[in-house]
Amino acid sequence: MSEPESTEPLQVENLVPFMPHNIEGTGLDFGFLADLARKGVYSDSECTTERAADGLKLPMPITETLLQYLYREKFIDIRVAAGFLNDSYSMHYVGW
Repeated sequence: MSEPESTEPLQVENLVPFMPHNIEGTGLDFGFLADLARKGVYSDSECTTERAADGLKLPMPITETLLQYLYREKFIDIRVAAGFLNDSYSMHYVGW
């Protein structure tokens, strides 16, 4: 015989995925995330910080950290500053 189903309400907070606040919070290696971000920039001719964050499924501050690292290391270039988005510039990036 099967047991009766629970009548307790479903806990909504268990359905929302954890959102990391920094790179360490992702549980993934920085180099791995930087490679993914670089591939995203190379494959998206209209890549912005927001589009990269959406593609990586990471918050904008983490994505911005990754993209700025790639820019400083000369893996990507900034095409144009697109304007303010959430109190920071949304940049357009391009791969070499």
